[in-house]
Amino acid sequence: MRRERKSSMPGRCSTVLASAVVLVGVLTPSAMAATPSADTGEATGAASASEDGVEPSPPKILGLEPGQAPDPDAVPAPAPPDAIPTEVGMESSQEPQTSTNARSGAKAIPACTPRTRSDYPHISANGVDVSAHAWWFKGSCSNNTATLTAILYEYYDDGTWRPKQTARDGSKAPGKSPKLNVRERCQGDAYTGWAVRVDVDVNWEVDTGETSWAQDNLWCRRM
Repeated sequence: MRRERKSSMPGRCSTVLASAVVLVGVLTPSAMAATPSADTGEATGAASASEDGVEPSPPKILGLEPGQAPDPDAVPAPAPPDAIPTEVGMESSQEPQTSTNARSGAKAIPACTPRTRSDYPHISANGVDVSAHAWWFKGSCSNNTATLTAILYEYYDDGTWRPKQTARDGSKAPGKSPKLNVRERCQGDAYTGWAVRVDVDVNWEVDTGETSWAQDNLWCRRM
């Protein structure tokens, strides 16, 4: 009498299925760690930092007294011609500062004096942006690069200048070419005060932290 041959496939399939489940359980955590987040679109553990590893502080509102808060109901407005905030200061009154890129523990040396320059804020050629250009000169400094920062401010009717856009170059060579450009899109064409504040910090050298200020009223408003 011939015996029927029983298939071993069900047992083999069960073994393969169990192995696959274990393998998926082992690989899932590491696979998820490398998978972009559905909410942010960025991989887990991604980080950003400036060239020297320290994020610069955001620019503050200018024109406030110590402890004073800006008026929440204030709106952009034309600026008086002499509305230069005291925080900007004059180049001759700047205190020496150590470059953010200077070596710690270095022997104290006299501070050098660079110079910052910019054009006046103006409407860009595209007709919809307010723009300004900044550059620096070595003055009595020796090094050939600096961190140049240009900040666009809009004037408000409570007497404050509020930052709207910042541009920064951490290895800007001295001279007018190429210039550092900072710009912001206009949301309306109401007559409004705009200003650009430029700061230079010479790399690997102690300098006096010079700033410059240029302002003008333009047919451009950013709320």
